Amino acid sequence: MEFFRCPSPDTCNVILDGIDLGPNRDGSGELLTKQCYAGLHTITLLCPDGKRCSPLQVMVEIKDTGPTAPLEVAFRCVGSIAA
Repeated sequence: MEFFRCPSPDTCNVILDGIDLGPNRDGSGELLTKQCYAGLHTITLLCPDGKRCSPLQVMVEIKDTGPTAPLEVAFRCVGSIAA
């Protein structure tokens, strides 16, 4: 198994290859580490309150990671979707 995290200022839902893996942070705001199989993946974050994430999605190869050294795929929430 491989491991990754998606830091962003807000708590967002992590979408891996179209599958919702739940929030990127726990109830106390700590980043959660997600698991996946090694390989090329598309990661998207769904931001709260009508915001959109930047970048909209990332295609990244996840390999050679571990639970204590996950790959970090950073996003930020910006403006509203209508903007």
